[in-house]
Amino acid sequence: MNLIQLRAMARLKLPQAPASVISDANQLIIFNNGVLEITRETKCLPGYSEFDTEKDVMEYDLTTKASSYLCPLDEDLMKVYYYNGSKYTELEIVTLSYLDEDFSDWQTADSGDPERCVLLGDTLYLHPRPASTIVKGIKLFHCKKPTPMDTASNIYPWNGATEIIRLSPYHTVVLDYYEKEAFEILDINDPASARRSRATQKYLDKILWMKAKIREDINMMLLKSKEARLEIPSYGESIF
Repeated sequence: MNLIQLRAMARLKLPQAPASVISDANQLIIFNNGVLEITRETKCLPGYSEFDTEKDVMEYDLTTKASSYLCPLDEDLMKVYYYNGSKYTELEIVTLSYLDEDFSDWQTADSGDPERCVLLGDTLYLHPRPASTIVKGIKLFHCKKPTPMDTASNIYPWNGATEIIRLSPYHTVVLDYYEKEAFEILDINDPASARRSRATQKYLDKILWMKAKIREDINMMLLKSKEARLEIPSYGESIF
């Protein structure tokens, strides 16, 4: 479903919110906010970023080093690798408390090849700090930011110029987000709005369904791997 189709469906579903109430420009803002929130909640856009290590630098701001970074993936998919110039080594992902307890001098320790890391907010900490600058010394697997839709070439949710077929069944979740937000606007002076409550609950139910289906796909992939033997839970029928 492209932007034109999303617009048409949104106007059909909500005749109470014509363009005179929610303009096309504001509708687009709501759509993009929805895709971003849905991506964050479901982690439906896995990918990776690579960036350089810097000699004796421990902290790396992912906002600038990995511009596509949105949030971590689930624990079994979140990976960080260090490249020393000839081979990759997976880093152990730990907490600051772990470093404080097991490596009390971690903030002042000598540099070397990193063996572990901490992901705190948008900052990646390496321990030990790298002893040298290496091009693309870090490969970080994470959930990516979606490409915002616009009225030019980026007309599809999530990927912009081209549609991600895997995610096409979830375009209706974007419409559910829009419906929830539209009723927030329409019923701003009605704190007990029943239709707003229904729309919000429907959206939250769809998020849970989408998360379950995406996790089901991941479990199937892991099951096929020689390195994983996971039991696939049953999530029942689609709620659409």
